[in-house]
Amino acid sequence: MTKVTLKMKKGETVEKSQHEIESLTIEQFQESMGVIKEVFEIVQSNDALKDMFNQFYKEEELDDKELSIELIFQYAIGAYDLLLINLPDQAIRLVSAMSGISLDVLKKQKLEDFYDFYDAVLEENDIEKLFKRGKLSLATTKIKLSFAKKLKKATA
Repeated sequence: MTKVTLKMKKGETVEKSQHEIESLTIEQFQESMGVIKEVFEIVQSNDALKDMFNQFYKEEELDDKELSIELIFQYAIGAYDLLLINLPDQAIRLVSAMSGISLDVLKKQKLEDFYDFYDAVLEENDIEKLFKRGKLSLATTKIKLSFAKKLKKATA
């Protein structure tokens, strides 16, 4: 768990409060994936953005068919500055979702502090590991369902 300091201006005073950034909850994951899906749709429909993301990762030599939601998620994390410049609302909503900091509070923070929150989210969540774990679970499910179908067919 990583602690960050939120600063809220009230009149002439600034109130500070501590916020703990922890591993993603299911709810945070769902909200994050909603934002990522939106980014994916925007990037897919905008050739300039698609080219920008592809240029950022040109060493991977991707073609259009390989631009998946998982890859966009990795792009969004790896090219966060690019995302923040081109799709600022989605970038801020993504950090809000992943940090558990309300969007209204997050928007009132200084940019430097915002990057601290982003760094804390990455520190607490190994995004690549989470995706690999999800893929493994899905593969296991497919195998078990396939086996169950074959077993049912064989005993019918």
